[in-house]
Amino acid sequence: MIEAAKKYDRIVQNGTHLRAQTGRKQAVDLLRDGVIDDLYMARAFVYNPRQGIGREDDCPVPQGVDYNL
Repeated sequence: MIEAAKKYDRIVQNGTHLRAQTGRKQAVDLLRDGVIDDLYMARAFVYNPRQGIGREDDCPVPQGVDYNL
């Protein structure tokens, strides 16, 4: 992601909010405490539909913002 951002001169964002959930934090703590040993690989895929965050059409669009981009 970092290489692509530099190559295409773009700003990128990656969501990490799920790391704060209790189950994930507990798993990381167990791993760090040595309870879970010799972890080779972990993968996760989450496909959840979500509603939009909304948009106020009455608010003026700040200069330089292109909602259609």
